Amino acid sequence: MKMNDYTIRLEKAEEERDVENLVRESFWNLYRPGCLEHYVLHCLRKDSAFIPELDFVMTSKVNEFNIRRRHRAISYSRWQVNDAM
Repeated sequence: MKMNDYTIRLEKAEEERDVENLVRESFWNLYRPGCLEHYVLHCLRKDSAFIPELDFVMTSKVNEFNIRRRHRAISYSRWQVNDAM
């Protein structure tokens, strides 16, 4: 696969469930039975700390009909550290 067959772009609203499924399949039974990472992403999207401008997916062209497949997703949120002492 050539480098220009990949596209990195912002995630579309209609892709949210597909991306959550991608995350679930990626982490299923990896560190423990089942996984929670897809649910964390689902909850993160509803939180005010979520940054939609930094919610990306990477797709690749899989055939000559220009049908694309999602390979990666990355999401960001705001956070801060409070000194508890």
